[in-house]
Amino acid sequence: MESNLTEKDSLKLITEMIKAAKGNANQSFFHIIMWGWVISTICIAQFIMIRFSDWGKNSVYIWLLVLPFGIVSSVYGYKQGRKEKVRTFIDSVYAWVWIAFVISLTLVLIISFRNVMSITPLVLVTAGTATFLSGQIIKFKPLIWGGLAFWGWSLVAFGLQNELNLIINALAIFTGYLIPGYMLKNKLKKNAI
Repeated sequence: MESNLTEKDSLKLITEMIKAAKGNANQSFFHIIMWGWVISTICIAQFIMIRFSDWGKNSVYIWLLVLPFGIVSSVYGYKQGRKEKVRTFIDSVYAWVWIAFVISLTLVLIISFRNVMSITPLVLVTAGTATFLSGQIIKFKPLIWGGLAFWGWSLVAFGLQNELNLIINALAIFTGYLIPGYMLKNKLKKNAI
């Protein structure tokens, strides 16, 4: 099949496809920022419950708050996915990295609860992997550094008391998700990515 596109039309088509693919990254910062705030807030709240209240023994139930946010995240992702004009191979790889993260996180939680061990270092290693790979995929250095920060914080968390790990987790989320997430949001607003 022969193409009847002029050089100008070809360049315009390529430019539009690149813009569409870059626009798909908009979904990334929403999830990174939302989960950053949700997880860090829950970590700090649970730490306060353990250290300064009588609710310490039941503080683990505060993590049930992630369920409605999981629904919000899924619905938002589904709606954004339907709006995408172009779905690139990179978009698919990016999505599968985060699907693998959720599966790995679920397995880490199951294994950790069964073995009654601190899950923070394992969760941070897992989050670091997904964040690092995401930064590499979309060529955004702050996310790469965010992944490295998660890995660094996982080493700090190793061997600490469980309630102190909640503070480490909140700090890791701040440096690994929130700072890069807001940097990505600002870069996308300037249409520079």
